[in-house]
Amino acid sequence: MSDEDFENWVRTYIERQEMVHKPLGDNDPLFWSVLMFIDLIDEAPELCWRAILAILRCKPNDEALGMLAAGPMEDLIRYHGIEYIEKIEVEAQSNPDLKHLLGGVWKSSTHAVWQRIEAIRVIPY
Repeated sequence: MSDEDFENWVRTYIERQEMVHKPLGDNDPLFWSVLMFIDLIDEAPELCWRAILAILRCKPNDEALGMLAAGPMEDLIRYHGIEYIEKIEVEAQSNPDLKHLLGGVWKSSTHAVWQRIEAIRVIPY
């Protein structure tokens, strides 16, 4: 994926997820950006991780952050938590936005990984 395609994916994902009142569907011209995470989580988790961080840097609204937590971040932890927990911990040390994002993730992965997630996440009140 080129840098331009990556940036377009990130921008389009944010635009789509910030449209909270418009339901997703196959006819939605922005829907591909949501499907990209689903399609890439198995074969390219590093690309998904980079996209998650890029989306966070853009400071999207709460609706988009909620969808990012409940979708891509939760899937990364569920399917690749063992491989990514150290990266997540290191990034969370200097990225409070990631700590808050982790607060919106439901329990997944192994018990050991989940304990480490709970130690770094911030639960929104």
